Amino acid sequence: MYSVTLLLICIGLSARVDADFDYFLFVQEWPQTVCQMAKVDERCKIPVNCTGWGIHGIWPTQLGKEGPNYCNASARFSWEAIDNLTGELMQNWPNCYVSTPFWSFWEHEYMKHGTCCTGISSMATEYDFFSTTLQLYHKHSVYNILQASGIYPSNSTGYQASVITDKIQTITSTKPLLYCYYDKFDQIQMLQQIVLCMDKSFSLIDCPEEPHNSCYTNKPVYYPERVPNS
Repeated sequence: MYSVTLLLICIGLSARVDADFDYFLFVQEWPQTVCQMAKVDERCKIPVNCTGWGIHGIWPTQLGKEGPNYCNASARFSWEAIDNLTGELMQNWPNCYVSTPFWSFWEHEYMKHGTCCTGISSMATEYDFFSTTLQLYHKHSVYNILQASGIYPSNSTGYQASVITDKIQTITSTKPLLYCYYDKFDQIQMLQQIVLCMDKSFSLIDCPEEPHNSCYTNKPVYYPERVPNS
């Protein structure tokens, strides 16, 4: 009996990896750009009730490194466990790829990142992970931050990436990260993701400088208007 118990403990330990991290990347994405990036064989549709930016995820991160990721291989995602959050998740954390199960995006984010947050009391369970992230989204909505900065979706007005960064920093008092998508066919650069960095108490902090910025500094950044049923 002792040997069986010890074996089960060892299996459980081997399924886990070091989940130590320094800060969070809170990543929000613009659904219109997400659908612009979709491959030809991927059907992308923005949910009707998704009118703002969508959550991509909240990622525990080690300074100067990527990850940790997939911290518990024995964990299992259950969308039934977050059933009463489904409506809010579909609106604010949407899976725009209609060829995949509606919950598959959440499963991916929980398994890759959520399993590394369990040492934080407010993210100890699957439900806690999603509930807390939704609360952070309402508190730090990129859509609202951009509006407060005087930046609105437009297919005719472009911005320098540094201007967007500076305006967000003025509102939040912290430095964000910007990610862009460059459409080679139309030769335009579109705002894709904005990252707000947080400490383990979920207070905003400056994001560390990244060696490679996905936004071209010599090209304007467009914040594309929403297209119905795109």
